[in-house]
Amino acid sequence: MKTLCADLLEGENQALGLRYRLGGLIDVPLGALGQIGLQCRQIDGQAVLVALQDGQQLLAGGRMQAPTRPLTPELLALAGRYQAQLAPGEQPAVEQVQLEAAGGRLWVRARTVPAFGGAVLRMPLVLLSDDEALFAGPLPDNGPVARLLRNAGGPPQLRFSGWTWVRTGP
Repeated sequence: MKTLCADLLEGENQALGLRYRLGGLIDVPLGALGQIGLQCRQIDGQAVLVALQDGQQLLAGGRMQAPTRPLTPELLALAGRYQAQLAPGEQPAVEQVQLEAAGGRLWVRARTVPAFGGAVLRMPLVLLSDDEALFAGPLPDNGPVARLLRNAGGPPQLRFSGWTWVRTGP
């Protein structure tokens, strides 16, 4: 039996902590992660998650608001695989970049290259206009901006982080 159960436990100051159990019975030590408490708070009218450990606090993230408008057919048509246009000898930090629509918003899914751990990242985009979207950071109203480059007759292109990303397929 390899079932791993995660529990939220109430700790001091109404903070929640994590506990993992193998098979629902055997506690799995979490090290420093098991010492962190989590609290939901309102800061400047935003619901945020704060991590607490040894009297210190860290903003862990904010709640994203529901999309304010539906995705247009033009925005939905941007979904697909993207590849960075690289300079000669330049190496990408991410690969397998996919733009997808889910839950009424656009998301970017990418895998870091093996040199950066090969982790799969999934990041929400917050639409700013028909041509710009924000990669939501820990707080949903800040982060880097991606811009749509309109290419008449060619595949869609996105400009982000100094690179141009070209749609290569569905």
